Amino acid sequence: MNAATRPSVISLYKRMLYTAKQLPNKTPTEVRDKIKKAFQRNSQLKDEEITTAVSRGEYVLKELEVLIFLQKYRTIKNRYYSVDDTIKKFEDF
Repeated sequence: MNAATRPSVISLYKRMLYTAKQLPNKTPTEVRDKIKKAFQRNSQLKDEEITTAVSRGEYVLKELEVLIFLQKYRTIKNRYYSVDDTIKKFEDF
């Protein structure tokens, strides 16, 4: 790993750890261990492969953020709206 790719890898690792804390059904240590193993598996990559792996990691991170957002949205929706309320709104329409 050269000096150009090192900050991007560390930044990705930190953002993944931060995002993993927000997962509702997983313990933080379990997710942290999985992230750590994934980064250790890829520690022998060359510079070109590192940039590809970082871009793939960015994509995975975005997908994870979307899943967390969707889970939060569904939780809020279920707290404030029941299925009967939604049916009544469509019947009144």
